[in-house]
Amino acid sequence: MDTQGTFIVRMDALNFLVDIDYRTITVTPALSSAKRMTHQQAVELAQSLHRRGHKLAVVATAAGDPVDQTSSPVSSAVAGAGPLTAAQYNSMPMAEINRRYKSNPKFRAEVNQLIARNEI
Repeated sequence: MDTQGTFIVRMDALNFLVDIDYRTITVTPALSSAKRMTHQQAVELAQSLHRRGHKLAVVATAAGDPVDQTSSPVSSAVAGAGPLTAAQYNSMPMAEINRRYKSNPKFRAEVNQLIARNEI
């Protein structure tokens, strides 16, 4: 199986996501049973899990190593863009959003504008 470009969601230090249903999240310590997906799918799923309270969920490579969020294609594309759009915000990893919101006043103001316009 070709694992290049294949990602998983690591739920915590020991468990990986197998499946997610409306209210049920299935995890496993067996890396071979983890659900495989594209980077974008993994980012969106990790963001959804963060909103559900699973703050340790991160995107990981097929080998189980967490992906460095600062070098992800999504965050680097958004970093050099003009004014922040709702689509850009929604495509960013939650860790990146939290880090930039706390440390970058311009980013914080753009996020607050999106919230005020009910776009996010």
